[in-house]
Amino acid sequence: YADAQGGDAHYVEAGINRALSLIALGRPADCREAMQDLLQRQPQNDRAWAVLGQALADTGLHADAADAYRMALRQQPGNRAWQH
Repeated sequence: YADAQGGDAHYVEAGINRALSLIALGRPADCREAMQDLLQRQPQNDRAWAVLGQALADTGLHADAADAYRMALRQQPGNRAWQH
């Protein structure tokens, strides 16, 4: 996973998939941490923002989740997948 924090698209995708697995396992706080780390290196990644939004919502941080979804939309305007 550490390599997923770099710039290679395959590793970034692996990091996002790992984060989604953490949500599926009932570990949204761990997902939140992973996405925050990835976003420090790739703040333009719309999918990472959306996954962070999901993790924040799952931990009850709804206002923060809305902010994360807005950031996803800002990176990828018009993407209906991030409009929650």
